[in-house]
Amino acid sequence: MTRGVGCFRRAPQRETPKQATPRALSLPPPPPSACRLTPRPKTTPKQHSNTTKSQYRSRLARVQAATTPDRDERRRLLRAAEEGLRRALALDPSDGRPYVVLGKVLVGQKRYDEARRLYAEGTANTGSRCAHLWCAWGHMEGRAGNPQRARRLLDAALVVDGAHAAAWHAWGMLEFSGGNYLRARDLWTRGIQRCRASPSRQTAYLHCSLAVMAAELGRLGEARAWFEEGTRANGGARSCALWHAWAVAEARAGDPGGAVRYLFKRALAANPRSRYAHLAWAVWEDRRGNRRTALQLLARGSALNPSDAALLQAWAVAERESGRPGAARDLFRRAVAADPAHVHAWQAWGVMEARLGNADEARRLLQQGVWADPSGRGAVRAFHAWAVLEWRAGDHARARELFKAALRVDPRSDAAWSTWIAMEEALDRLGAADELRIRRAERQWEFVVPPSFTTRPPGGGGGGEGARASAAAVAAAAASASAPAWEPEQQQWGQPRRAAAMPQEAPPTPTAAEAAAAAAAVAAAVAGAAADAAASGGVMPAAPPSAAVVVLPQRLPRVPPPPPPRASRGPAAPRRPAPPR
Repeated sequence: MTRGVGCFRRAPQRETPKQATPRALSLPPPPPSACRLTPRPKTTPKQHSNTTKSQYRSRLARVQAATTPDRDERRRLLRAAEEGLRRALALDPSDGRPYVVLGKVLVGQKRYDEARRLYAEGTANTGSRCAHLWCAWGHMEGRAGNPQRARRLLDAALVVDGAHAAAWHAWGMLEFSGGNYLRARDLWTRGIQRCRASPSRQTAYLHCSLAVMAAELGRLGEARAWFEEGTRANGGARSCALWHAWAVAEARAGDPGGAVRYLFKRALAANPRSRYAHLAWAVWEDRRGNRRTALQLLARGSALNPSDAALLQAWAVAERESGRPGAARDLFRRAVAADPAHVHAWQAWGVMEARLGNADEARRLLQQGVWADPSGRGAVRAFHAWAVLEWRAGDHARARELFKAALRVDPRSDAAWSTWIAMEEALDRLGAADELRIRRAERQWEFVVPPSFTTRPPGGGGGGEGARASAAAVAAAAASASAPAWEPEQQQWGQPRRAAAMPQEAPPTPTAAEAAAAAAAVAAAVAGAAADAAASGGVMPAAPPSAAVVVLPQRLPRVPPPPPPRASRGPAAPRRPAPPR
């Protein structure tokens, strides 16, 4: 009997299915020096504890360096923070937190090349899965003047974590600073929508940026709606930046309902040490004629922030306007000792000495201000003040050279152009003045906002529900304002002391009358916005009726003129006929 062919064939083995490979992320390639991945070492609990302690001490030293007025002590603390963070990286190179903090230390000292190498090494060692590293790297590139690379890096951060609010905010601020309002609005609104899915993510800065953009474009109703929505977001009621920006927006609008002091008090209740809130509130009080209140606010802010040169400079200017030049000089010396690169302090000090008749001392101070930051925008003010000083001294040739230097730093400085034209007209050089006007018109560009532009998303926002919620929120704040108010006029402040020695004070709480006035003002404003929205079909109106088009100068880069037509070279030569096929 013959066996059938194939009776004893071995059954085919089942093929094992291949495991699906994860989808690759579209991240920008790291530099060649960071292409080798460092394997993650196995850290023991003792090493992990040492890493955590080193990071904590380094962060504490960095915070102390930001608040100390002594330059040598500040350098020592920053050096200690850098050494501690590098020790932490040596213990665990796969931890992304030391890279972020050490990068901030390097960027604060303008060591951009070292920061780039550090970020590249960190993204490689963490497997390109740390969104905070990508975001910090992108923010650094935008600050260094590389917007294209900053966009790629921020895009990488959002690929890693789509709900990373800091990346959405940094990218939107990059576009907003470049004049691309539409792109900035879309990024911020998309970030709010993506972060709503994660209840732990805070979106107060996104709401604040949208509100500030709306206020800058003249849409005060939309700005109030964004501010109110931000206070109802996660962590928004505890955001000092949100309340501070709202107070500044209402102050620029003329404080129609008396809500500015209430909003500034809410900002200081969220952060009693905020130097921005102290400075903005003091400047607003000084412009309203409350010099005593402004001085007390500046003294309190400087005592809580002894290394802040802006507060010391504002305090010195207020003392100068009050007729106390000796106290103003002492404050100016403290300001430039705290931050020698603060051009505004040098400029204000030089202007005071020029007004007092000390021309040589004023020239020396203005020269120091120019040396502090020759290519920055603050140097324009120093050059301008120096040119005015030489004009009044009769040295017109040197004044012209200083005006030219100011315009080389910022060709669109309206103050420099106007003063130079006024000087030429005072010297009866009308032809030169007309030529300067033509040159200024060539360099001045204006950004016209279309009437249909709105910061609210299409199909809603800022309508009746927002108005009712806003009125209810402010009414609740008014009802809860039962504690005594913090009044600057009743505080007695002595000489400024260090922040560590300041007593812990109760945060300022708005009074019931101020909260009620703020509630009425905001409720009326949002009710008007709701009425306009109802009349327009449920959508926030694009522009106020009194200003259909808002013109903002200095927002778009200069558009180059079309190239001139080429000169004719005679009749064109006849083409050769095609060969027959």
